Amino acid sequence: MIAATAVTAGAGPATVGGTGRTRNGYFDTLRAVALVRVVIYHAFGWAWLPVLFPSMGIMFALAGTLMAASLDRAGGDYWPVLRKRMRRLLPPLWVMGVVLVPVMLWHGWTVTDGEGAGLDWRTIGFWVLPISDPPGSSWGADWVVPLWYIRTYLWLVLLSPAFLWLFRRWPKRVLAVPLVLMVLITTGLLNADGRSGDVMLSLGTFGACWMLGFAQHDGTLRAVRLRVVVPVGAGLLVTGLAWALTHPDPVGGWDLDEVPLAQAMYSVGAVLLLMRVQPDFSWLARRPILSKLVTVANSRAVTIYLWNNVAIFAAPLLLDAWWVTAAWDTPTVSGKLLQFGAAWLAIGAAILAFGWAEDLAAGRGARINPWPRAARATGAPRAAWVSWAAWVSWRRAAVPVLAGLTGVALAWLVAAPVGSAAGLSTTGAPAVTAPGVRVAPPPEPSAVTSPPEPSAVTSPVGSATGAGTRTWAITPEASTGPVSTG
Repeated sequence: MIAATAVTAGAGPATVGGTGRTRNGYFDTLRAVALVRVVIYHAFGWAWLPVLFPSMGIMFALAGTLMAASLDRAGGDYWPVLRKRMRRLLPPLWVMGVVLVPVMLWHGWTVTDGEGAGLDWRTIGFWVLPISDPPGSSWGADWVVPLWYIRTYLWLVLLSPAFLWLFRRWPKRVLAVPLVLMVLITTGLLNADGRSGDVMLSLGTFGACWMLGFAQHDGTLRAVRLRVVVPVGAGLLVTGLAWALTHPDPVGGWDLDEVPLAQAMYSVGAVLLLMRVQPDFSWLARRPILSKLVTVANSRAVTIYLWNNVAIFAAPLLLDAWWVTAAWDTPTVSGKLLQFGAAWLAIGAAILAFGWAEDLAAGRGARINPWPRAARATGAPRAAWVSWAAWVSWRRAAVPVLAGLTGVALAWLVAAPVGSAAGLSTTGAPAVTAPGVRVAPPPEPSAVTSPPEPSAVTSPVGSATGAGTRTWAITPEASTGPVSTG
């Protein structure tokens, strides 16, 4: 059995952002960089970004480290740990569901062959407990595609007590299980279709990264010599990239996010190297602005991840709302950079509007502004705008959120016939699947197809494929809006 002794690596715990909390500055910075990389990838869809920095594997590895620490502190009583981790994860998702599900219903819940999922009394429950992907309409498909991360995170949390017990007894064999699972799925020896297949695929892709987080927490990864870790990690990086290049996805090409086996190998290799090296990041505490930005990114990590696709969708709308920025919203490099900046403004708005849910989930007083404050003197009065929410606990907050989801379900049941009739009157599409959910009809055949008229204004129209990325095409002609790439 491997001893569960946590070690402090060269990164060194440091007080980050003046919060008074001891954090690992290196790990916090990795998480912040991973989030920024996710937003850039969703905005532009550049296939080389996951090669440069495999964000998802790193985020799962960091979460595995925290999970192992929580389980060790529990002393064998794992249920409080599981409740706490679910409490930290779910309220921000509930808030998102309360906002987005009514918007998609208002727009008309359509489902096409490649996008969207039907909404009924069974699937709406995934917005409450995401053991499978919460459903979204074809119009809002990009908004909900990133929720696979929440689903995978939840499953890994629930399986962690068993995974940690097994890993500490047979570390190498257990670490190899997710990669073997990916080989079986890739070769067709194991069927991974449907919702259960999605769960197996994501667990196989990132399960080894999660367990490398266990190894980092226990100190076993730190004990492995660099002359062993470097060639093994580099070999996995090369093998994963070579597999992606020789077995590209029919749509996404060699993008690692579209080739699961390649992503699994590449992510494990990157995590091995990044979590073993652990450079000294004590300098971060001496850079107050950068340190506080890292702190904000970590304290609002779930909010940034959940809302980044919505922000990218909203960016052209924000620019087109003012004639000055609308004139600059063009399909040029400068225009796309302007859209990217507008997307970050929208993410900032989401942090202010919905980030407080992460405070409540963590058992802290709700804060609209997450910027770290200087430590208050004992007995000093708190600012009025902060103290109003300090008494709110996550349990009290969960009641109205769950009530809101229940109201959404009831509103859907009542409004479904009306929405379906409206869809029939405007599109002529027959209502199929669940009540109120209509499938968009195929276009009528035409002998002559005329090209669309060019437009100087970008419209928020797009779709998700593969990794669910919404990107802005840069072409010499006027763009018709965000388009998706793998």
